[in-house]
Amino acid sequence: GDFQFQKFRADQITSFLAEVRKDLRAVAPNMKLSVAVWPSYPQVVKSIGQDYGDWLKRDLVDFLCPMNYTADLDEFRRFCQTQNALPGARGKIIPGIAAIANEAELPAREIIRQVNAGREMGLPGFVLFKLDHVVAEHVLPLLSAGLTKDN
Repeated sequence: GDFQFQKFRADQITSFLAEVRKDLRAVAPNMKLSVAVWPSYPQVVKSIGQDYGDWLKRDLVDFLCPMNYTADLDEFRRFCQTQNALPGARGKIIPGIAAIANEAELPAREIIRQVNAGREMGLPGFVLFKLDHVVAEHVLPLLSAGLTKDN
């Protein structure tokens, strides 16, 4: 039934990722392997087959970029906390922040709040989605002026 299909799909994706990991280590051992994943774990195992808790446990990825696209800072924090609490996740969760995405479009001050929330949790970085002229002209200069400024 439904459960068997969901398990089959998740197993196929995990097997593919394991093959990619093995092949990548053979040809480019220093290259990092990451996957952009949907934020709601473990629900995404059933809905789209992304068992990234298993991937982290099995060391199949160097880091994950969960697409934590939300305008709600508390929801962003909850996503990050749940992801970072997974076994094997320490230092491997680099949250995606919605500068411009279907789910949310954040002004610079909200992006900065989410970046700081991730830093408070000890996350190693962040990813902005997506780069367009608005982000390049209005958001990045603000980040480089303060938040990501070299000391």
